[in-house]
Amino acid sequence: MNLPLPDRYDFIFISSHGTGEKAFQEMLARCDNLKILQKNKWYDNGRDRYKAFYSDLIVNDITKRCIPIIECNFPYYKRYLHMFNKKVSLVCLTRDPIKMVASTYNYKMIRDKNILHFSNINENNDIFNNFFYSTTNSQSIIDLTDLKKRIVHQRTITDNMRFTYIAKTHIKNLRNVERIYYVDSSEINPSKGYLKLKQLGENLGFEVPMNNALIDGVNFTHFLRFIFDIDKPIVYIHYLDHNSSLKIFIYHMYQVTQKKDITYLFNLQQYDKAMHSIFICSEAKDYDILIKNNEIQEEIYNKLSLFFNKINDYIDLLRKISINEDDILKVYSEDKQTYTAFRELIEYEFEDIFKKKIDILEKWKYYLRFMKLYSKGD
Repeated sequence: MNLPLPDRYDFIFISSHGTGEKAFQEMLARCDNLKILQKNKWYDNGRDRYKAFYSDLIVNDITKRCIPIIECNFPYYKRYLHMFNKKVSLVCLTRDPIKMVASTYNYKMIRDKNILHFSNINENNDIFNNFFYSTTNSQSIIDLTDLKKRIVHQRTITDNMRFTYIAKTHIKNLRNVERIYYVDSSEINPSKGYLKLKQLGENLGFEVPMNNALIDGVNFTHFLRFIFDIDKPIVYIHYLDHNSSLKIFIYHMYQVTQKKDITYLFNLQQYDKAMHSIFICSEAKDYDILIKNNEIQEEIYNKLSLFFNKINDYIDLLRKISINEDDILKVYSEDKQTYTAFRELIEYEFEDIFKKKIDILEKWKYYLRFMKLYSKGD
């Protein structure tokens, strides 16, 4: 890492985990004439990140290019950021910090990406038992007693906290920033995301697609992470006889694909709102068979309805046991030292929000409640 990165990038996206950054990267990636380099890739250290981006940037390309910077908890972090010499704008994605804390403890991961398929609805339990909570490494969510211990302990591990709640640290280490565009996660939900990206595109020179479903259909809700992988579909195999079958591909959100959209065959609006973004499709050859044969269509509808009912029941359970923002606020209300440490961190990292972007601060309803837990004289 002796040479600055080639200056063939147009802007930098900065954020932290728990903000919706994966969904936002996907939205950006779906825009015309824009590439998100190394999207959702993890490298263990700054040197490997530098090599990956250097390889991308030495190639001439007429498209706009964005570099995402999410983490800071890796070796050579500062040196790596000092390799960005080109003066460019930043897009900084933010979120109510209390919602970010809750998201951390609700975050789930898939264990095995190779078992995301089934043919018999009664034999698909492997799919439903294929997740773990990242904070407990098990299928049991953290209990409230342990939640308090962990939050209190966090004030002694500043580096780890900064890894999760980070903005100014990125900005300070980049050093050569032209302008910062702040975006709050509440501005990229399905009803607002398209318009927000259109505004950004006008300022940064990329174009949003004509089909707004490509943007508004992006959804990474944690309620679906117990079963769906970010990149892979769940595949349902419907056997017609011993020698032939149809494949149905079920994604957790709208996809850009050559496959045929059959989502309209299923009334997903009857299920939990987290399921409304599910996208269902088939190969073109299978689509012709499916559409022309009402009996096969009904069989698949009945099978997948059972599957969706099971997902719906699971989400209902997860909603009841999930850590919520009131749980987080209760911990801070009972420990002033921890409250003070967290408030100081947030007001440092998001200094611009408190000074210049009051419109975003006003959207942080839980953090506003957090600020009122103690008066300044307490």
